[in-house]
Amino acid sequence: SSYAKDYDEYIQKGQSTRDEFLDHPTVHFSYAPHAPYTVSDEILTRLGDLCKAEDRKLHIHLHETEAECNSSEALDKSPNCHRSEFAGRPIQNFERLGLLDKNLVAAHAVHLTEEEIALLAEREVSTVHCPTSNMKLASGFCPVAKLLEAGVNVAIGTDGSASNNALDMVAEMKTAAILAKAVAKDTTAVPAATALKMATYNGAKALGLEDKIGSLQVGKSGDMIAVELGTRAANAPVFDPISSFVYSSHGADVSDAWVNGQRVMRSRRVTTMDENEILEKAHLWVDKIKALNLDPHPNHHQKET
Repeated sequence: SSYAKDYDEYIQKGQSTRDEFLDHPTVHFSYAPHAPYTVSDEILTRLGDLCKAEDRKLHIHLHETEAECNSSEALDKSPNCHRSEFAGRPIQNFERLGLLDKNLVAAHAVHLTEEEIALLAEREVSTVHCPTSNMKLASGFCPVAKLLEAGVNVAIGTDGSASNNALDMVAEMKTAAILAKAVAKDTTAVPAATALKMATYNGAKALGLEDKIGSLQVGKSGDMIAVELGTRAANAPVFDPISSFVYSSHGADVSDAWVNGQRVMRSRRVTTMDENEILEKAHLWVDKIKALNLDPHPNHHQKET
């Protein structure tokens, strides 16, 4: 690509950026190869070794689609097939390569067998549930309740803007909670408090930062938000604040935010950046992209426009 000519240059540039921010209090790095069907075993193993040597996380999209699992098992060499000579599901291959461990952060993890769920739990792998993306891309339904019951650390994510649009973590909590109930056919699956924990502490744990962030405790970073409850008809009256927050709110109900003790939003206005300038740049790029007349479905996901 225009960014780097080969894998070595990609890794070198990433490490240079990492080194530049080594002493930054709120910036942390992981290695994040995209997916088994775009990155070879050789590079995955190399990145896995770097993660072990540096005690960093390895983030990757894993078992997102049924086609990824089936093509890899058949080793049909299609675009969905993992870039390996091993005929087996990607998780089987990761186990073979020694990549299934506490450093692994598996985004999506939608299509899982009972044996794979048990293996993820045994190896202390964290997963990141992205329910809106999984539904928009028709990827399937993650067995969240089974993962939690098995002891797997499950966090909540949004995926990228092309497969989620809103990137609203509050809305994502509700979607995760209600979808899990439908999948498990159990109204008690993933209650509001569990969804809130998945979006906060479990995310911090997935990143290996649970001793620094993810909950309000003495000695941790002062990361918190203020949420207006009971001021709109949609989230009033309030009987249980956690339930109202998870099931009846959205991102716009967050009025104030602090990161590491610094106030970054006051009364819904960002204090550290010029929002109008950012929006103007976004509109400018919309015009530039439209002018290129690009294919609206550039990859195998066939993302809608």
